Amino acid sequence: MRKIALGLAFLILPAHAARAQRTLIPARGVVVDSAGQPIESVEISATNVGRVTRTGSDGRFLIDTLVAGPNRLLARRLGWKAIDTTIILRPKYPSDLHFVMSRVTQQLAEVRIVSHDDCPIRTMEGFDCRRRAGIGAFRDSAELAALNPSCLSDMADGMEGVRLVNRGT
Repeated sequence: MRKIALGLAFLILPAHAARAQRTLIPARGVVVDSAGQPIESVEISATNVGRVTRTGSDGRFLIDTLVAGPNRLLARRLGWKAIDTTIILRPKYPSDLHFVMSRVTQQLAEVRIVSHDDCPIRTMEGFDCRRRAGIGAFRDSAELAALNPSCLSDMADGMEGVRLVNRGT
C-alpha cells in the first residue's frame, strides 16, 4: 500500500511542479489611432488568463500576469474597430506592443419619442387610450382564461419585461 501511495506522489508531483514553474510575464503596450494619437479608455482583455485593463490618457496599458507562450489579446472601444490578436511572450524578451485602431462609423437605430400626456392617468378612458397607443402590456379575458391563473401574479406570466420570482411562503 505504501508503494502505491509513493508511486502516486511521484505522478502528481511533476504535474504540480510544472504548474508552479509557469513563468508570468507582463505585457506592455500602447494603442494609437491611424494618425499616431493615443486612444484613452481602450479595454485590453487577455482572454487566456481572464485579465482586463484599460489604456490611460497616454494610450498605454500594462497587464502584469500573462503566461509565457501564446496569449490572445482583445482591444476594443466603442466607435473603433476591435483588434483580436495572439501574441507570443518569451521570458527573456520584454513585450512592447503597438496597436493601431481605426474608427468605425456606427449607425444607431432611429429613436422616436411619442408623448401621450393626453391620456388620463387613473380612468378607464386613460387605460383604453394607452392600450390603443400600445403603451404597456395588456391581456384580454380570453388570454387570462387560457392561462388559468391560480393567483394574481400568474396573470403576468410570460409578459415581456416581467419576471416572476418565488419568494417562498
